[in-house]
Amino acid sequence: ASTSDGRPTVNAMLVKRNAELSEENIKLQKNDYETSVSAQEDKLTIIDTRKQEMDNSLEEMKYELEKAMRRECKLDFRLAE
Repeated sequence: ASTSDGRPTVNAMLVKRNAELSEENIKLQKNDYETSVSAQEDKLTIIDTRKQEMDNSLEEMKYELEKAMRRECKLDFRLAE
């Protein structure tokens, strides 16, 4: 689709530009999606790390509680003698 002097018509130029913009739009959407997924993965990693820290803290507290309870039992036994 060109004019008699060999220049492309406005319609042909618009079709070409539309195809270029569509391709650029697809690239941007893909990049946006990948960025969003990456951000969600980062959040998940942070949450998972925090959960592990809390699990460790809970285990430490359980150990300290058991230790205190054993100490209390020993003291109760001594007082009973």
